[in-house]
Amino acid sequence: MRIIEREAVALRPPTKETLLLTYEGLKRIHGSAYDWDPPAIGSADLATSRAMRSHVRRWINEWDLKRLYPGATVQHRRAGVAALLRRGSRTRGMRRPTRAR
Repeated sequence: MRIIEREAVALRPPTKETLLLTYEGLKRIHGSAYDWDPPAIGSADLATSRAMRSHVRRWINEWDLKRLYPGATVQHRRAGVAALLRRGSRTRGMRRPTRAR
């Protein structure tokens, strides 16, 4: 751990150009992986202050939800780990959706 702390490389936040290129590439990959045409996701939230991982996770989650639940409205909110763990206890009885063809 000390080596990691001492030699850690600070990553720069992604630029808008990097985010857009990553978004387009990831959209193509997701579409190819699931044999569908993922819908566009609003680009209003291209905050360069957030980590790339946060953007990628949001895009993939939204496409997955729209693919599994066509027509559903998807709303995102950022939650801490504790909130996610509490929320997880409410979903234990839910069944996994079947994939629409």
